[in-house]
Amino acid sequence: MTIPTRSTKALNVLNKFYRKKVVFIEGKDDVIFWEHILFIAGLSEEIHLTPLGGSEEVDKIITKICDENAQVCAIRDSDYLKFEHQHIKHDRVIYTPGYSIENIICKPKVIAKVISAFTGKRDSLVFLRKYLNEFAIFVQELIRLDFANKLGGCGVKVYGKSCLEIMDDKIQHSFSQSKMLRKTTYLKSLISDEFYIKATKLMGIRRSRNVESIKGHYLISLIPMLIKARISNFGKQVKSISNDSIFAMLILASNEDTLDDDYLQLKNLIDKALNTMT
Repeated sequence: MTIPTRSTKALNVLNKFYRKKVVFIEGKDDVIFWEHILFIAGLSEEIHLTPLGGSEEVDKIITKICDENAQVCAIRDSDYLKFEHQHIKHDRVIYTPGYSIENIICKPKVIAKVISAFTGKRDSLVFLRKYLNEFAIFVQELIRLDFANKLGGCGVKVYGKSCLEIMDDKIQHSFSQSKMLRKTTYLKSLISDEFYIKATKLMGIRRSRNVESIKGHYLISLIPMLIKARISNFGKQVKSISNDSIFAMLILASNEDTLDDDYLQLKNLIDKALNTMT
């Protein structure tokens, strides 16, 4: 995608070219989520989404918006920016409420709706909230270590590909304290105490034990396991349910009723951005 290197003048004609307001997002995988949000918000016909291939490319657009008043909008994952006080305050710059898109859709009400679609039963929101909160507490050291890794530019792969590496092999969708201890002990040998202390101070204990602060891919690797286990508990078969289909269903189950404050916040921010674009 060559748009980030174009002049602001070139960016400013895109709205007329598409006859819609242009909104830049990170990647192609994000399109399905933002299209869904725009649809339920009644904004699909007003916006042309353009994926750029990553947050660094979106940041280039953000610079043009802030420094040169480019008449486009940019949406990116928050990552750890809010803890570093690096959120750009601009009407046409929007950040996800939590770390990433995955943190938006992995809400108890959304998960419960997906489980209900497979089982016809209503799962306990109390249980789902408790389980997600327990997972956040369980991975809090990874959250702090990953932020410390970012602050120090250490280049360590803190989380790994999936949370399977820290799950109990014998007890369904349960966490392994021994596996977590081995993992965090090893990681601490690679990441300086200086950055760990700084990360803990910037983030605070409460926010480092929050589902919103978990890296998106790690959180989303947990949810299919949880959903399949809950479906099985209701006596239904789960062998034919793929993780990709669960991810798609999580997006479709995300709406003004299941996302709570996140949906209203995003809708208001997008509405505000559109109103400032010419």
